[in-house]
Amino acid sequence: MRSKLLLKSAEFYKDDCCVQITDYIYLGNIRSASNEHLLCKLKIGSILDLSNADTWAPDAHSLRACSCTLQTAHPRCRLNIGFTDGDGGSMTQFFVKMSKFIDAACERKYGVIVCSHDAVSRAPCAVIQYLMSRQRMSLSQAYDRVMRRWPAVRIHDSLWRSLEDWEKKLYGGETATTTFRRSIADDWA
Repeated sequence: MRSKLLLKSAEFYKDDCCVQITDYIYLGNIRSASNEHLLCKLKIGSILDLSNADTWAPDAHSLRACSCTLQTAHPRCRLNIGFTDGDGGSMTQFFVKMSKFIDAACERKYGVIVCSHDAVSRAPCAVIQYLMSRQRMSLSQAYDRVMRRWPAVRIHDSLWRSLEDWEKKLYGGETATTTFRRSIADDWA
């Protein structure tokens, strides 16, 4: 699956709400996941929603209807993961389920958007763990790839620990992420 997930940077879609990470994987906020026109344009057939959307009230701009020629509703698979990054819990319990959901979308050759409210912590965490799991990237490589495309990333400490645990589980033993994590914290200071 690795070869079909890589794109040349000039081919990536990016706007202020959404960015393309691989051929079929997009990272976005709740507005992008509610924009039917955008979802149709990008051929997104699945939504991995980490937004806890019951607390979000969309405005008229974010609920933009699809204007394609099909003039029918576009059914989309949706997986809602209710997780709050500030509660100190581990997100690793959801990683396998999220990866399988993303795999299913990619196998059907439809895009999947991974979204959270602002796409700064939960959604990037889900994409990073997927890149680690399926493209065999280290945590630092996956983080760097996502950060280059979506510089707003600010992974909450509890989610970062989940990613470190996941990296240890995937690759065994100690990893270099502690040093990497300190360098990120220094950059944010």
